[in-house]
Amino acid sequence: MHWLLPGLFLICSLSLLAAPTIAEDDINFECVSNTNYTRGGAFQANLDALLSSLPAAAAASWGFAKNAYGLAQCRRDVSAPVCSKCVEKLAQKLRAGCRGLKSGIIFSETCMLRHSNVSFFGEADSSYLIYYNAAENVTEPELFKAGLPRS
Repeated sequence: MHWLLPGLFLICSLSLLAAPTIAEDDINFECVSNTNYTRGGAFQANLDALLSSLPAAAAASWGFAKNAYGLAQCRRDVSAPVCSKCVEKLAQKLRAGCRGLKSGIIFSETCMLRHSNVSFFGEADSSYLIYYNAAENVTEPELFKAGLPRS
């Protein structure tokens, strides 16, 4: 039985190498420019706490975490560690890219992160539409076609 451990370790190591990653050019974000906050104030402290909590929360809950003012979501096919790292990376990028602004949203091909100073749950919002075109063909085209809505 002990002879299985080296093989199992090798398989686990190779699967980590094949895990989805986040390319810099796959990240898109948008800031709402008319809602500023004072840096170093209570809003920033709450925003920092929110953005710090979402990576672990998303990883622990099958890639989806929400708060009245924040949302993190990962693709269903990524592992919890990849999800957490993706949301954490997007939180850093959003902090830097939308510095001083109360609302922002950021997407990668693996995950997305959104925060706002107003609750956005239960509200239809199509202002943030970003489309990704897959560079590779679908691996199972018949299964893919079966999942499309019929017209």
